[in-house]
Amino acid sequence: MKAGGARLAVVATSLLLLVVMGWRGWSGYRQLSQPPPALPATTLAVDPAAPGRPERRLADLAHWHLFGNAAGPAAPAPQPRPVDAPATRLDLKLVGVLASDDRGDARAIIGAPGVPDRHYRLGDTVPAGAELAAIRRDHVLLKRNGRFETLALAREDNAATDTNVSRAPALARPAPGRSARAPVVPDD
Repeated sequence: MKAGGARLAVVATSLLLLVVMGWRGWSGYRQLSQPPPALPATTLAVDPAAPGRPERRLADLAHWHLFGNAAGPAAPAPQPRPVDAPATRLDLKLVGVLASDDRGDARAIIGAPGVPDRHYRLGDTVPAGAELAAIRRDHVLLKRNGRFETLALAREDNAATDTNVSRAPALARPAPGRSARAPVVPDD
């Protein structure tokens, strides 16, 4: 009899769930089939200065900046770029440059007698007291006493004649009949 009682409980529970699901489905159908309630009527205030000109009111709305101004902070005024700055008379040596369009990434390595070479950013003061004003591919501009001066990149004596020659060691060529990509394995 225990098996019959358990079976009766399963059937009764299934019927109860079927009735509850049917009732919920019918309630949802009635709510979706009825039209939505009417919204209260609102009145629109009209600007008496511009009767019949809604496009003017919309144009004015654009100037209110309801969500803030999309223009970011004002960019700093560009510095004047000197065309022909004379070579500096300071006892400095430009060892290397990292030129970049992004002013924050540009660096220059400058050395002076008795001072180890050090990297500088735009706006930094170099050992002789001049300000690093601009970093170019082959030189930097220093601003000293309100005037611009050029400090050129130090070059080797033969660098002026061999500007296109690579200083990298030559790669070994593969033996005849062997691919450059395949590893070289000794024959047995």
